[in-house]
Amino acid sequence: MRNVLIVFALLVAIVWLGPALLAFVGAVLVGGVVMIFDVLIAAVVVLCLAGLAYLLGAVLLNSLLLGVVLAGIVLLVVGFSVLWPLLLLLALVWLVSSRSPRRLA
Repeated sequence: MRNVLIVFALLVAIVWLGPALLAFVGAVLVGGVVMIFDVLIAAVVVLCLAGLAYLLGAVLLNSLLLGVVLAGIVLLVVGFSVLWPLLLLLALVWLVSSRSPRRLA
């Protein structure tokens, strides 16, 4: 008997509150779907902008690093090719002067 009363109460609640519940559920579902699409569109736009910024930064940074490395290599080669006689002279002086003097016993 108790179960019959519960079922009857639920049926009366559904019949009496049915239109309001359907309107509420429909509004929540439609609003939720619209909200999800709004969030998805915003997320896609933000991800596209972030990807573009990352791509731009990576291209510029890699170009900058490549330019700095190449400039360093060029300066090293030019410096060595210009200063090799001085470097050779300094190496010879170091080789001659690096030996400690021997004492005569």
